[in-house]
Amino acid sequence: MKIIENSECQTAFGDYIKNAREGKNLTQTEVAEQLGIGQSYYSRIENGTRNLDFVVAIKICAILELDIQTFIARYL
Repeated sequence: MKIIENSECQTAFGDYIKNAREGKNLTQTEVAEQLGIGQSYYSRIENGTRNLDFVVAIKICAILELDIQTFIARYL
């Protein structure tokens, strides 16, 4: 199993969700509102500077219609 640093995973996840959000023409504010969090908090997730729990990651993927298993498979 490949061992990765937290910052590497956070940055990769941020890129993954940012590309999806932009592809759906959604703003950070729109996604954050659906999550029930502030836009600045969501921005830090996309920028890879905010550690988040798995439940929030799953919710983000559901909103953006992403498969979290695809993301995880890149790191196993």
